[in-house]
Amino acid sequence: MQRRHQVTGSLLALLLTLSHPAGAGPLDDGLAAFNAGDYAQAFAIWKPLAEAGDIKARYNLGLMFQQGLGVAKDPHQARQLFAAAAKQGDADAQYQLGFIYYQGEGVFRSNKDAHHWWSLAAAQHHPRAQYNLAVLHAYGIGIATDHDKALKLWHAASMQGYRDAIEVMIRVYQNGEFGVTADPSKAAEWRQRLGE
Repeated sequence: MQRRHQVTGSLLALLLTLSHPAGAGPLDDGLAAFNAGDYAQAFAIWKPLAEAGDIKARYNLGLMFQQGLGVAKDPHQARQLFAAAAKQGDADAQYQLGFIYYQGEGVFRSNKDAHHWWSLAAAQHHPRAQYNLAVLHAYGIGIATDHDKALKLWHAASMQGYRDAIEVMIRVYQNGEFGVTADPSKAAEWRQRLGE
């Protein structure tokens, strides 16, 4: 019996690992305020940046609205901010938008929209998007089942060190799932990546 893999959710930790140019600036000032627990200050710094079109400020505010940190929880506002950043090409925002549609957070649940946004993020090598997109392909959720594509996506996420994907690769080779012949030696190789 194949074990059903779960789609991984939004992580507030993404906010702490944002990539942005070196050197202090308003975006960094907002991050410092956020990390110090001063959500009101972070919001005050990021809001004008987001209004001016800053991708990461839009994404950060989207997370604040999604999680209700320093602001009232507002799925509609979160979605609008993520959508703006996603359309500008931000992979983290594309991932979050896909998750919103997959879960139906303030919108009608749509596997088609989740697939669309996760595909864009996965094309930018976003490991959580690759993992979640693989789940859709592996089980035919909203799309045709495609085990080869699922395995390629899990492999790509694994090669970036994404733990959930590595665990899938271990199970695939240990149990012979998704059309793969069981191969305990390959399962052991993947286990080594986890330090087991």
